Amino acid sequence: MSVEVRSRYSIGALSALFVVGVAALRLHEAEPGLLYPDGYQYLMMAKGIAEHGRPLLTLGPHGDTLLPNGDAAAKPLYPAIVALFHGFGLTWLGAARTVTALAATCVALLAGMLARRLSGSWLAALVAATACIASRELSFWSGFAGPDALGEALALAAALAFLCRRARAGGVLAALAIIARPELALVALAAAGVGLSRSDLRRPARDASLAAVLTLAVLLAALRPPLEPPSTAAVLLGALLASLAAAAFVALTHEGPRIVRLLLGGVVAAIVLVAPLHDGAGGLLLWAHHDWPLLLAGTVGAVVAARSVRLRPTLAAILLAGALLLLVYSVKNPGSDRYLALLTPLVAVLASFAASSSARLNDRAVALGVVGLVALTLALPRLPARSTDQFPTVAAQLEALHLPRLPFVTAAPDAYGVLVPDRSFVAARAGARGLIIADGAQRTYASSLRPEGRTLATLDPGAGFVQPDGALDQRPVRIILGTVMRRSP
Repeated sequence: MSVEVRSRYSIGALSALFVVGVAALRLHEAEPGLLYPDGYQYLMMAKGIAEHGRPLLTLGPHGDTLLPNGDAAAKPLYPAIVALFHGFGLTWLGAARTVTALAATCVALLAGMLARRLSGSWLAALVAATACIASRELSFWSGFAGPDALGEALALAAALAFLCRRARAGGVLAALAIIARPELALVALAAAGVGLSRSDLRRPARDASLAAVLTLAVLLAALRPPLEPPSTAAVLLGALLASLAAAAFVALTHEGPRIVRLLLGGVVAAIVLVAPLHDGAGGLLLWAHHDWPLLLAGTVGAVVAARSVRLRPTLAAILLAGALLLLVYSVKNPGSDRYLALLTPLVAVLASFAASSSARLNDRAVALGVVGLVALTLALPRLPARSTDQFPTVAAQLEALHLPRLPFVTAAPDAYGVLVPDRSFVAARAGARGLIIADGAQRTYASSLRPEGRTLATLDPGAGFVQPDGALDQRPVRIILGTVMRRSP
């Protein structure tokens, strides 16, 4: 057996051990509860796909047919894969957690492979992969069943395919990433704009774009999610931002008037820096507080890459892609660090450049410092796990009660409909009659409504209901036989 073949077998064996180990770690780190409403929306969509091929579900024989909200409906790939795994015998929650853990494992592996491809250094690959594993933010949010890790993994795989000159495969993977995390369409549009503007990349860009469009068309036609068309203003703004990012990349990586490059770079920087401040920057502060060693390592790596002629275009691409996503996440939810954690693989790849032998930096202390920062992140305590949500506790009590076979009326039909599949559920609305569940979800999301009737049971709320502002509602849950009325103004 030749040395090259032995080397390939060794790399394959080490990669397999890495995947098994990280997957076990991610499954161990899985959070006991689901994010509401996101997690239950995806389980509901998965059950609908398994039952009749569409991501919507009828909640019992006399219940509502529930459509996912607009945000969840735009991400049908994750529930489709969950439905596939459930078909192999896993429980619904087990399938959701397994898909998430495998995707999170692939994020670390693909970040390392991408760093290796860009820098030519195995040490850089190790730093990037370890940074993704060590990140406290990424580890915490990857513990919740959802499409975030899947979108990250597919985006990294698409980037790796393009670097390996597999344009059509890259286009397919980019399309899959978009229907896992739709905001990645902005990055894909910017990349397509760059490709179509350069004669040497025009044909691969066309091939990739065609493959992406066909993949999107086939999957959306097969799953038929109830999508809400974006507003014209949102489409125009997205096209403008993608075009601006593409123009900035071309200007920064090609010779031209220095003033033009400075102006474009300044405009992009101003938008990215000002946007998070429009409604506070709580998410950014949390992200920086929890993962400051990695952010510092990424900053050092960016400085190293800026001094390398070979890595400079890659640095521009990473920073502009990150800027687009940071802008979207800052507008979507400036107070949350959840979405910012999705940028961790980009930070990890930047950090890997400082450890790269191709960075042309003779100061080994810098590389050792970056490795030390990643190690420090590993040494820091993990972010505290969240307790399970109230819905499984209440659902178990509902199944144990001997209540009339009337529909349950609730402000959380997605959660209860998934957890108690043999009963009917309808969404809380004025005039609805049946067994009304007066819980934290009703008090939060249907505060304009009030239940009127006779209390049949008072239930333990378990861990309580976490409101959008983080407050915890631990008041008892009441089951009321009656009618939902609208509160007087």
